[in-house]
Amino acid sequence: MFVLHVMPRLGPAERAMRSPRPSMEIAAAVLRAVMVAIPLWAAGCDDQDDASHRSDDAGEQAGAVAAVFLSQDEGRIEISRRDEYVAEMNRFDLQLRTGSLEPVTVDDYLRAMPPHVLEFSEGERQRVTAALSTVLDRMAATGLKPPEDPAEVQLVRTDGKEEGDALAYTRSASIFLCDGLFTMEDALFTHVIAHELFHVWSRANPDVVRWPTHEALGFVRAEDISFPASLAERRITNPDDPKVHETIHVQLDGKPVEVFLAIMASKDYEGGSLLDYIQLELIEPASAASHPLDSAQGLFEQIGTTTPEILSAEEISAEHFAIGLLQDRPINDPELIEAVLRPFAQ
Repeated sequence: MFVLHVMPRLGPAERAMRSPRPSMEIAAAVLRAVMVAIPLWAAGCDDQDDASHRSDDAGEQAGAVAAVFLSQDEGRIEISRRDEYVAEMNRFDLQLRTGSLEPVTVDDYLRAMPPHVLEFSEGERQRVTAALSTVLDRMAATGLKPPEDPAEVQLVRTDGKEEGDALAYTRSASIFLCDGLFTMEDALFTHVIAHELFHVWSRANPDVVRWPTHEALGFVRAEDISFPASLAERRITNPDDPKVHETIHVQLDGKPVEVFLAIMASKDYEGGSLLDYIQLELIEPASAASHPLDSAQGLFEQIGTTTPEILSAEEISAEHFAIGLLQDRPINDPELIEAVLRPFAQ
């Protein structure tokens, strides 16, 4: 059992005004580390339940969650589904994922995905099952419980090249586990599994998990935000968090401003990998004005500095969950860690 020291929580406006910015050393370190953290997804849905394509012998029970290892053929079906992620893709997304310098249709993209799917080896299945058991055992030991929905998690093995050599990522109730993940040592492997499980639980339980954990970071839930037309084709869609759902209040030049956090491409696709293009920006919904993260005052006072993976509120929350559960990284913001674990308290 671990104990977290809980600090008083402030509202979004109070936190944004609390101090001009964290020490420049901390802010700079976090921003530099973002490029190191990105590979969890970049180097992290069909909402209708369809069990007809699952192998009868693919399920393995790990605590309260059934892990369903999809075969290569089943995985090819899963990766080719038209879901929320696919619906959000723009021209840059489609070209990047297929490596094409020419325009790509959604049908072209879906046809290009199945070759990336692989079979799980027996050793890989055992390693994933062990990591799932570690996560669930740790939850039980600390008084936490997985949500009932979903009752099972589908696992798909890929080479990761379809997502810029990602370690892992999610779509609906499926976790895609990539080549790079299986080169990781066990502690990081388990950390990634915990992170991806959070995404699945957050997606399936928005009112219990997603929104409370995002709001604890200072983000304010909004109706679906339409990307400004001038920026829409530069947006990079994250399969773990395809839509922009929330804004956050910061200060720019001493004035309070509402912005959303966006993963953007620095230029049109010219070949190469995701890491050649990716950058984070703060965008004002009304004016479409874009700002670099280090220009905002009050941002890190709200989202904290425990993790450099600050691609979105969802990614911050997933990292806070994994760190808080496994206690495998230094914790700078214990009150944020407690907030992300609270929805799982029994």
